[in-house]
Amino acid sequence: MKKSKILGIALVGTFMIGLLAACAPSAPEAPQATVPPPATQQAPGNEPVPAPADAQRGLTIAVRSETPSVAPARHTASEGHFKNCLTHNGLFRLDSVTLEPVPDLVASWRSISDTVFEFTLHEGIMFHNGEEMTAYDVVASLEYVRTYPIATVFHGSVVGSEVVDRYTFTIDTGTPNAMLFFELAFQANFIMPAS
Repeated sequence: MKKSKILGIALVGTFMIGLLAACAPSAPEAPQATVPPPATQQAPGNEPVPAPADAQRGLTIAVRSETPSVAPARHTASEGHFKNCLTHNGLFRLDSVTLEPVPDLVASWRSISDTVFEFTLHEGIMFHNGEEMTAYDVVASLEYVRTYPIATVFHGSVVGSEVVDRYTFTIDTGTPNAMLFFELAFQANFIMPAS
């Protein structure tokens, strides 16, 4: 009897402490971080262009393993894709809102036929090693991806590529292929220096 009485008093005391704690005033909230207004980019000879909406906030992604390679084309792992998107560029990229391919390194393009496209690169784009990117680098990168069978799944549209001049090249798809620009936006087809 004595044990149950002590246990009862302890339970009532615990209940009362919990009840009083629930009625206590709340702690002051931590100040909220403010997001700076979107930056603008100044294109030469044009009006300022608002920064992309996705540039306002960061995103942290946790993955369970390391990338199998730091170079594009040598893997199709999502870990490597995240890393390659931070360190390399493609001819196209996927718009973060519409998921449509939009030009990245490409300044313009035109269809020569149902299977051959001519692309012109932006001039003055520099690689991390200080070399300027040219059409020779693009063709070398597209040939390089063919040496890694795992990445050819994302390179199936390209049957051949050829340099026209320093900043212009062609891509032949062999047959009409609506996936070409999407594939060119995938990390396996990102451009590296020919050297």
